[in-house]
Amino acid sequence: MAFKKPPVNIDISAGAKLNVDIKTEIPKESSGRLFDAITDAIRPFTEKRGLKADQIRLQREEIMIEIAQRAQERLAIENVSPKPISTRVLVPLLEKASLTDEDSDELKMAWTNLLASASRDGEKGVAIYSDTLSKLDPIHVKFLEEFGKGKNGKSSDLFLWLEKETMEKIITDEYQSLPNDVSQQKAAESLDKSLSVYFSFGGAALVAGGLGNFELESRYPNEEFGSDVYYALEALSILTVEKVRGDYSASANHIWLKVTKFTPFGFDLFQACSDVKFLRTNEEIEIIDRISFLTS
Repeated sequence: MAFKKPPVNIDISAGAKLNVDIKTEIPKESSGRLFDAITDAIRPFTEKRGLKADQIRLQREEIMIEIAQRAQERLAIENVSPKPISTRVLVPLLEKASLTDEDSDELKMAWTNLLASASRDGEKGVAIYSDTLSKLDPIHVKFLEEFGKGKNGKSSDLFLWLEKETMEKIITDEYQSLPNDVSQQKAAESLDKSLSVYFSFGGAALVAGGLGNFELESRYPNEEFGSDVYYALEALSILTVEKVRGDYSASANHIWLKVTKFTPFGFDLFQACSDVKFLRTNEEIEIIDRISFLTS
């Protein structure tokens, strides 16, 4: 349902029934239909709690209705009954979501997923996620979707094990396992192949790297995303960088890596605003076991 009307102010009070004060110059009948639509859209998230006289100032009421309805549909597909959300969390979320552009489907889906997550999983962190999401452009959300997906289309927390010290031990182990007489080029190719497995699960990417004079293959999300997208996400503490370096004086070679990965906050935000499911595969468990062995 789409409503092409000016912004309206709606006061919703808790009590035996909702008390409504709509101040607008549009016809009374239209105001009533608009309020009915908004009430129907948000009722599953306010039932039994109410909004206690808070004011929802909707700039784009049709966007809010669409997002609320999509959230209900997602919960219905998951066979989950919506739980009430507190006023402190719900009102700012709806107001920020209502400012989304009509053609920004990535952002609308992110708000939909966040609203559904708040109702299904609880409100912890949602107020902060709402504030952060309101600062992102569609391309940032699209980047996070690409960045968070692994080769199987699922999200992973393997990045949590890829700390700087861990990566240094990994490249040391990989390099020292090579034959002594291997050429620098062959060593770079072998190392590149060995490292690729660590960056195939989502949540971390090899931005750049090299062995001696040879560059390693970058596994950064595709080139449609400029460096400014990454820098913005880093500034918001969604992504971080680990710079890794290993020197091997006996062979006069050095290895360096620049790895970008989710912060724990960034990963939680991604999971709350995305419908990508979490999955830890047997292959990933084997990698974690190997990392644990190397760092023990």
